[in-house]
Amino acid sequence: SAIIRRTVSDSLQAYWRFVHEQLFLPLGMKSAVLEPDPSGTFVGSSYMYATPRDWARFGLFCQQEGVWQGERILPEGWIDYSTRLTPESKHQNYGAHFWLAPQTAGENVPPLPRDLFYLAGHDGQYVSIVPSRSLVIVRLGLSVHTGVWDQSEFVLRVLEAIQS
Repeated sequence: SAIIRRTVSDSLQAYWRFVHEQLFLPLGMKSAVLEPDPSGTFVGSSYMYATPRDWARFGLFCQQEGVWQGERILPEGWIDYSTRLTPESKHQNYGAHFWLAPQTAGENVPPLPRDLFYLAGHDGQYVSIVPSRSLVIVRLGLSVHTGVWDQSEFVLRVLEAIQS
């Protein structure tokens, strides 16, 4: 985020406008709010708030590889790069900017689609993207206790429901 800030402008207002004018406005994300750190730089990895509909727009934008309504907003290949496994990922589940589908499942549990990638928010908020199924699942529930929400199980149930 600091690199983007330095690249965009010396003006804090121009930097703050940049994300709205270049991303949120083209996607029609009217509710999106990014919070900055104390220096005014957007945190970027977290502290973004939006309605479920706007999160779904963002997920669909990612599913469409950075293209929205025929307009390329992100450089070609950026989503592909961001969803490729990072060699240093300790649990083999993180790309350059997205979490990736766990490729191991429990006994008698089918694995998630290999192309699934997702955003994981605070206390059980998720935007799960499955390009092979043209599917975006937004979950903005609140699960503060570890183990009370299983996103993988939820995605599998949604996939079962739409197949039948």
